[in-house]
Amino acid sequence: MKPKLEKKNAALAKVAAMVAELEAMEAKYNDMMAELAELEAAFALLMEQMQIYKDTLAKLSLQIDRGEMLVSGLGGEKVRWSATQLHLEDMYEKLVGDCFMAAAFNSFMGPYPNDYRIDINKDMMQYVKKYHIPHDVHFTFAGFMSTESQVREWQLKELPGDNFSTENAVLIQKSENWCTNIDPQNQCNIFLKRKCGKSLQVIDFKDKKYVTLIERACQNGKTVLLEDIQEALDPTLNNIVSKNYITLGKKRKVMVGDRELDWHPKF
Repeated sequence: MKPKLEKKNAALAKVAAMVAELEAMEAKYNDMMAELAELEAAFALLMEQMQIYKDTLAKLSLQIDRGEMLVSGLGGEKVRWSATQLHLEDMYEKLVGDCFMAAAFNSFMGPYPNDYRIDINKDMMQYVKKYHIPHDVHFTFAGFMSTESQVREWQLKELPGDNFSTENAVLIQKSENWCTNIDPQNQCNIFLKRKCGKSLQVIDFKDKKYVTLIERACQNGKTVLLEDIQEALDPTLNNIVSKNYITLGKKRKVMVGDRELDWHPKF
């Protein structure tokens, strides 16, 4: 029996050693799997960061390409901008004389025909030249007081393309006084109706109620076109025609005959 017990004990010892070795290997395996999981997580994080860097690189490359295209495209603009700067500086230096001539034209030239305007404009040019007032030698009232886009817009609304008509359109726009238009061909009438659209109230001078209609328009802020006027208007409209209103607080008032009416700022 003794030899068998010895063999059994030896076998048990061998099994115990193998179990211990197995447990050690399992522990090592678990450690290696844990380390592998950490490496895989680190690898995934690095791949995510790498994708972010790739996306950022692609975005920056696109911005660089666009920037190069913009710089290349603007290269030719530098010359134009420099020329524009010099032109604006030149205009600024001549602003005093140009403003003087524009103000004089706007104040006095409205009633005169085209040939008379040309003669007076020449006299004004000689005046500013005589007193060495800086001015544009190619000054024109229409060119100084309006832009090309404005003129094109007016012409689309049936304003004739000649300089005289453009000057009249500027006077209507800029003058502080109401404009009386001598319009035998009805060109100004058509232009004003197209320009003002539905906001324009057309009143016929022959209408017996035209004074009342103008009074209402003054109170309601309407734009009025009074057609077919004669040499004189009703005297009760003198204060309205001359814009002889008074300001009371934030409101404007105008006397029409013996009545005080509100003066709407958009009238």
